[in-house]
Amino acid sequence: MGFQLPHPEVLWARMTVFDVITSATHADEDYRVGSGEGIGQSATVAGGRLSYDDREGNWYTLIRYSGDRALLFGTDEDNKVAGTAYDPLATAPAWVRSVELTAYRPRTTDGPISFVRWWEHGRWHDTPTDLDDGLEMSLSAAADRADFTGNIMSAAIHAKWVEMDYEAGKLSGLTVDPNALNALCEATETGTVSKAHLYFLAPDLTAAAFAYLSSAGVLTGTEKPTEPLS
Repeated sequence: MGFQLPHPEVLWARMTVFDVITSATHADEDYRVGSGEGIGQSATVAGGRLSYDDREGNWYTLIRYSGDRALLFGTDEDNKVAGTAYDPLATAPAWVRSVELTAYRPRTTDGPISFVRWWEHGRWHDTPTDLDDGLEMSLSAAADRADFTGNIMSAAIHAKWVEMDYEAGKLSGLTVDPNALNALCEATETGTVSKAHLYFLAPDLTAAAFAYLSSAGVLTGTEKPTEPLS
């Protein structure tokens, strides 16, 4: 079937949970975990808008609207549509074309937007092209369940939370039970993430992590923010 995006709610949850985990596991790589300032640095939540920026020219923004609509757009620097006549908005409906996409572009980036996807009537839509618009390269870590789980585990290995026996293909816990990480990944898929799923976070990070996931509407019992359409 090729590359497939999940439901916008699942994509949103994966992006925010992954940001929390990478913030917690990469304290030595430009994250100030002790103060909680790393949370939301990669995937920033602002109302019904979530933006990811890897600070290397690759970024995307996901906007949730009421009425089961969503809009995803961004750029991967290795896209093949730049400099061509391709217009990612060519077949987009009026409500998509009314959004000023460049207003959501990170201040550190410039150039055209290479991919646009809109969610309506229960599925994702796009303007077809045979060229690589960069979507798969930018979203691969969050769009596929296996890749999402694998990236969570890779971060945990990096932080020495868990250890991988590559010959046996098994994870063993050092400071965190791998089953807890799998449970977090499952809860992310089903919209049931709770504070208990993140028990292993350092105490000085939990308040920032919970506030971030609450503002994103990812923690159970919190309101899911949306953005109004003009």
